[in-house]
Amino acid sequence: MDGQALTRKVTILNDPVDLTMATLDSSSSGKSEKGDVDFVNDSVDSAAVKRAILKMDLTLLPILTMFYLLSFLDRANIGNARVAGLQKDLLMTDRQYQIAITITYVPYVLSEIPANLIIRRVGPNILMPTLLTIWGIIVLSQGFVTSFKGLAAARAFLAAIVNMHGVGNKPAWSWIFILEGLFSTLIGILSFFLVPVSPRDSRFLSDEQKRLIIQRLDRNRPFAVPVDTFNIKRILSVLVTPHVLLPSVINFMGGTNLFGLALFLPSIVSQLGYSSNRTQLLSVGPFAVGFVVTVLLSYFSDRYMIRAVPIVGVLLFSVAGYSLSLASTSKHMSYAALYLMVPGVYATIPVISAWFSNNTEPYYRRATSIALGLMFANCGGIMSTWRYPSHEGPRYQKTTIMNLTFSLMMITLTIVNALHLIWLNRQKRLRRTDMLAPYATKEEPDGGIRAWVELGDRHPDFLSHAHRVAGRWREVSVNQRTGFDKYLYLWISPIHAVPYQLLTRCQPAMKDVLLVGFGAVGAICELPYPEAERSGKSYSCCPEQFRNRRQLFKRDIIAKEEGIHFESRKYGNIKGWRPDRLCKSVAEAADRPYSYVLVTTKAIPELVRTSEMLAPLYSNDYRAKFPQPAYVLLQNGLNVEVELYKTLKATLHDDPKIISTALWIGTNLLKPNVVEHNDFDRLSLGVYRHEDRTTTTNTAEEAALLDGIGHILEAGGSTISVVPEIQRVKFKKNFWNVAFSSFATLTRQASLVLQRYTLPAMFRAPPESPSKPYEPYVSPATADLISSYTIPAVKATLNELIVLGRALGFPDTEDGLPSSIAESTFEGTWKLHTRADSTHVPSMLLDAEKGFPIEVEVIVGEVVRMAKERNVDLPNQILRKREEAKPTRNV
Repeated sequence: MDGQALTRKVTILNDPVDLTMATLDSSSSGKSEKGDVDFVNDSVDSAAVKRAILKMDLTLLPILTMFYLLSFLDRANIGNARVAGLQKDLLMTDRQYQIAITITYVPYVLSEIPANLIIRRVGPNILMPTLLTIWGIIVLSQGFVTSFKGLAAARAFLAAIVNMHGVGNKPAWSWIFILEGLFSTLIGILSFFLVPVSPRDSRFLSDEQKRLIIQRLDRNRPFAVPVDTFNIKRILSVLVTPHVLLPSVINFMGGTNLFGLALFLPSIVSQLGYSSNRTQLLSVGPFAVGFVVTVLLSYFSDRYMIRAVPIVGVLLFSVAGYSLSLASTSKHMSYAALYLMVPGVYATIPVISAWFSNNTEPYYRRATSIALGLMFANCGGIMSTWRYPSHEGPRYQKTTIMNLTFSLMMITLTIVNALHLIWLNRQKRLRRTDMLAPYATKEEPDGGIRAWVELGDRHPDFLSHAHRVAGRWREVSVNQRTGFDKYLYLWISPIHAVPYQLLTRCQPAMKDVLLVGFGAVGAICELPYPEAERSGKSYSCCPEQFRNRRQLFKRDIIAKEEGIHFESRKYGNIKGWRPDRLCKSVAEAADRPYSYVLVTTKAIPELVRTSEMLAPLYSNDYRAKFPQPAYVLLQNGLNVEVELYKTLKATLHDDPKIISTALWIGTNLLKPNVVEHNDFDRLSLGVYRHEDRTTTTNTAEEAALLDGIGHILEAGGSTISVVPEIQRVKFKKNFWNVAFSSFATLTRQASLVLQRYTLPAMFRAPPESPSKPYEPYVSPATADLISSYTIPAVKATLNELIVLGRALGFPDTEDGLPSSIAESTFEGTWKLHTRADSTHVPSMLLDAEKGFPIEVEVIVGEVVRMAKERNVDLPNQILRKREEAKPTRNV
């Protein structure tokens, strides 16, 4: 990759059209991000979701955190008991003490996989409290042992209290076990009433909160397979999966370092020359720092969706700690080294565990991979028990050298695993058709559920969670950051740069992209690429086409002087963002070659045809200098590609490269320079095949073309799905637009006070209390008319679309056009718009109210045209119902 490519600036293109009307962006202000049904503003109100999540966190996280705390505390407390006199009172040798610790880990290792596999059948609400209760009883029993044999037996079943020495004729170390064991037992009994099977069964959440959380889980894991069943072959396949084995080896080395500190840190501090009481106190400090770093790192990793960078970054602390310990010349320096060792070792484990979960599917394969990682970590625990003989203390030089080596190897293997996952994702995109071929049928050319069950995380549509070179954290430049986030960015950027440079060398040469349309969708698409250095792509873009010159001039001034303000739940609130280059026409931008041209303007052919807008890019002069780009149309409606295809075909005398899309995004242009965006942007990509809706496989050339733009958009944080037949996806997405968005827009009334027929006016009952008013709602005076005419007309419209879909050749399958889509679309819309807090307004209606052009031609007009071409009687029911309604009153 050449240096010139890395330093190109962003181009914003502004193509004026002398019209008196203006339009918003090419997307709705509220769209569902689930593939088939396009009916909500992120499905729910943001505040309601946050309240539901907070309530779930407050009721679930404390008890589960206590499980984890007690699990670790009760295993590691033997180290504190040793300092408090356990080894001396039981007349144990160092070897016997090590055996007592080792015995704990053997059943631990053997039970990891079985426990993870049976928890789905037994239920976490039964298995986890039962295990903790039994665990607590066994811990408590250790307080009554009087010999090495008794301690060894208790430890085998087990898998600040020093001042109580002598109470009840028990030594201090006995009370450590008794009190901690008693507490564990009580928590175990209490947890029978607190741990639910799933959020759906929580006794603390309302029905609505349960629905919101389940919906959110489904959205975050759309590839989850409910019919996954136990299969030994699938479980064993984990043992030969590189992205499971590599983190497992990392876990083994991490477990060795971690359990060594957990079990022997009090002994290390004691051998530095401190008293028993002071040793117990000084042992707390390193673990307290480790706790804070672990929480912050886990938050950082999940907040910015990266794994490799946090792991590598925090391991550098452990490297520094072990190095400092080796170079230590005083007990104070040796003790200080622990403050680097403990955070550097402990904080990696949650992130690595999340890496296992992110990259394996379906359930039993994921459960096995997580258990395998824990098995390796506990095997490291076994090894650690034999690495701290008393006679080598307090420096334990040989062990420290081994731990330092392990930390360096963990860094290396983390980078290797990240590179492997990136390579794996590329192979999936390139070999998608071949990978799905063994599972493809005539009804399900993509293999359907069977492919997901059999392939799991090896499915080509499952993209592994690698280190994200252009993750959402890197999408905003340092000048746009404030507070802690700015300092965090400055601190971590050098660490990020090394793997970033390594990984970019694995990617193809940079592709220049021209973005036509700088409305809400255009701005959101451009936002993740404010500088070429960040994504490895030079990104050009342009404002939308349907603004008059005064509005266009105003937008220019705003973009240059005030900047664009983003109010995004995904990217955050960004003030004063400015493009690096602003062009006033496509002709001005046609001064260089582009790999892809993204069109995000609304498709309104009666005003401006897409081919006219893009004419400079296929002119004789441009074609003489540069190759033709691939055109990516991010536009609502059907057959928006046809006119451009025919024009390019006639001009180029060859099939043009056109990529169709189905975009689900919640964004809107609130003001000329204020873009509202919620937390999703999901895009389906497919090659446009003129008058061909039956080919369901991509050629190698088509796959490579889709892979290129898919990689660019995915690097910016969008969720990308590459499909072999895009028209059926677009057709399904158009259901909601036709039945609800168009209906609400075309039946509105204009009067002195504009009355909207938004969706709650069709579904929502009147307010129950005058103190909690809302509007609109179904008036009792018109309720019968809505029930008799409006709702049947909408349902008839949805069913007529299915009839048309069958005439177009779309099969009755989940991958095609399922018959259930009419009912699911209606039911989903009904549920969401009976809510008191529903405020959704279809973007088409917003455009109509503001005097902007609307997309009725490509959304409704194309449906009617296609129906007439295939002799489908449409529209039929909707017109009949409207005629019948005329003698009474408008609805």
